[in-house]
Amino acid sequence: MKDNIKRINLCFNLNNERAKKAYNTIQEYNAKTAFVISAVLAFIENKDEINKEIIKEAVKEALRESGAKIELQKESRSKETGGIPDDVFNLLSGL
Repeated sequence: MKDNIKRINLCFNLNNERAKKAYNTIQEYNAKTAFVISAVLAFIENKDEINKEIIKEAVKEALRESGAKIELQKESRSKETGGIPDDVFNLLSGL
């Protein structure tokens, strides 16, 4: 049974704001192990989706800042780009 239970020791530098916030968050929970397990798994499972959202929001913000107005037409989608409109690649190369 003991072979199935592992222990990890963590150190938090409380001078680092992110580490301090993480430490304080973990300390608020009575079931710290359950919280860490849930947090790690949620991060891993949502990692790709989070990255996509961050990228999507960054592109939207860049477009708003540049004042660009884009109109995409179905004809501009090519098989080589996996159906992504050519205008998107032209826009991205111009940033």
